[in-house]
Amino acid sequence: MASGKQGLVFMSCGQYRREEIQLGQELARAVDHLTNFEGCIARNQTSLDGLSEHIFGALDRCTGFIGVMHHRGTVKTPQGELVRASVWVEQELAIAAFLRQAQGRQLAVAVYIEQDIQRKGVRDTLLLGDVEFETEVEVLADFKTRLADGTCSPVAPASNLFPSLPAEPALVSNGGRPRMRFQRHAEAIDPMCGYCW
Repeated sequence: MASGKQGLVFMSCGQYRREEIQLGQELARAVDHLTNFEGCIARNQTSLDGLSEHIFGALDRCTGFIGVMHHRGTVKTPQGELVRASVWVEQELAIAAFLRQAQGRQLAVAVYIEQDIQRKGVRDTLLLGDVEFETEVEVLADFKTRLADGTCSPVAPASNLFPSLPAEPALVSNGGRPRMRFQRHAEAIDPMCGYCW
């Protein structure tokens, strides 16, 4: 991460067409210049180590997630045809949703979906306030506006947000039934903590 930056904003954007790659770079530059955060572009990886180190590692460290879904073809189903988005972007969005929902991570999120793409999978159940677009110019303009007016504001991670797990899980009672829980607080299990419960 660049010196003086408070965290990463992960850009999940197409890598197929030159315009998609350029949009990802411009979104990252906007984060770099308009915020105290660093824009991180998800690039195609050709090895399991690259996938793990670059994409999964950046997702794990990110404080913001920007997803841009471009057309990736038509899929025939028993119910008819539908236009799908990039499987990579869909998967990265699902990981970001997991980080936010299951691990309680604070992530600023902005999702842009090219016109006519159908909502499927995890994205079908998420209420993201996604923005439909026709051109990359629309995405960049909207994103810069969101950064400027604060509607997409990454938050610096707390230094103790993810303390290390104890060697042994705690045995606790939950409605009379003992259950195993990882205790992340020195004093006691916190019923409001997503790690304890």
